[in-house]
Amino acid sequence: FKGDPKPHFNVTKLLDLGLHAEAEERYRHTLERKDVELGPLHPSTLWTVHNYAPLLFSLGRQGEGLDLARRAVDGFTQVFGADHPHTLAATEMLEGMLAAQQAAAPPAPEEAEQVAAKQEP
Repeated sequence: FKGDPKPHFNVTKLLDLGLHAEAEERYRHTLERKDVELGPLHPSTLWTVHNYAPLLFSLGRQGEGLDLARRAVDGFTQVFGADHPHTLAATEMLEGMLAAQQAAAPPAPEEAEQVAAKQEP
C-alpha cells in the first residue's frame, strides 16, 4: 500500500500505548485510502475492515463495528468463497461481537420479570 507499508503495525503500537483515539483515526484514514486506491473488495482493504471492526466495537461504537464486521464477512465471501479461512475468521469475529453485544444487553422487560419472579421467596 502506497505511503504506509505497515499500517497495522503502527496501529498496534498505538493500541499498546493506550492511544485508542489515535489508533481509530489511523484505521479510518487507512481504510478511506484503501477503499479509493485499491477498491473495497481488495484483500488488503478487507483485512483493514476486519481489523478496524473490533476496535470500533471496543470503543463503544458497536453499531459501526458490527457494520464493518459484516462488510468483512460479505467481502471475503465474495472474493474467496464461504469456506475460505479468511471468510471463516471474519465470520467467527462477527459471531463473537454479536455474542458480546447480546451478553452486555439488559434483559428484555419480560425476561427481567421472570428473573425477579424466580428470586421471590
